[in-house]
Amino acid sequence: MPILDTKEDRRLRHLRDEHGTYSAAVIYSLETQLAESKADEWKKPTDDWPAHSEPVMGWNPYWQDAGNETGIRECFRNAGGDEWLSAVFQEGDDYYQTGDDRPWLCRAYPEPPKEQDDDQ
Repeated sequence: MPILDTKEDRRLRHLRDEHGTYSAAVIYSLETQLAESKADEWKKPTDDWPAHSEPVMGWNPYWQDAGNETGIRECFRNAGGDEWLSAVFQEGDDYYQTGDDRPWLCRAYPEPPKEQDDDQ
């Protein structure tokens, strides 16, 4: 049987080698995990996303300083959608800043963990 070298064949061989199976359930589970992880990627804000007043994690290289080495802040667009607000945390003086420095990239906050029964 000839070895095919399409992208799909390489992906399936990788799954088989890594997990020892071509099981549809395993492949579906891994594809679902991949899709969920891609949903958490950083992306450019658009007119439609994030929704107005929805807090997200935002990144802007100009937000990097001694107190924030990552340049990541909580931010959101005001209710009218025409201005961004971002959280600034300084010693004893935390506030939301408005202005022209909107996030270059954003990502949604992750879903909180689901509560579990005590016996689990």
